[in-house]
Amino acid sequence: MLLAIVTSLGTVMLPRISNSYANGEKQRVAVYMKKSFRMVFLLSFPMIFGILSVSTRFVPLFFGQGYDRVIILMNAISPIILAIGISNVTGTQYLLPTKRQREFSISVICGAIVNFILNISLIWKLGGVRS
Repeated sequence: MLLAIVTSLGTVMLPRISNSYANGEKQRVAVYMKKSFRMVFLLSFPMIFGILSVSTRFVPLFFGQGYDRVIILMNAISPIILAIGISNVTGTQYLLPTKRQREFSISVICGAIVNFILNISLIWKLGGVRS
């Protein structure tokens, strides 16, 4: 749910940046990008620290007893909110409206490959969480 809040910014800003770029207003595109990055940081950091601060109470309450390892996983995965927010700003809000689909596709493919390699190696080595 928190990730949807951060990424919704891309849906709102895409038409605005596309219009500015189509009209040759590169300075305005830069202003919108700066504002988008600020908003992502403004939203992401409190969300990350919120997850870190409530996970020890939230997991036993929501999942029940025996799921203590989920606390570690929630804390480890929480920075993904910031990473996906930055990716959304650079990809959806900049590369696509500025007609750089090739660069966008390459970045998505590279990210998928890195994700796959890290998942295979880390899940095989660590599982969910080893004791």
